[in-house]
Amino acid sequence: TSPDQLIVCSNIGISTNDVSMGHKILFKAFELGLGSKLKL
Repeated sequence: TSPDQLIVCSNIGISTNDVSMGHKILFKAFELGLGSKLKL
């Protein structure tokens, strides 16, 4: 890791919170032009 990286970990076990947080992280990454597409 480096100072310019952000690691998000929220393991509280409430699925609606997990979905909401994932949505916020995804769209923040889109805004910042971050991330990598993985072939699934």
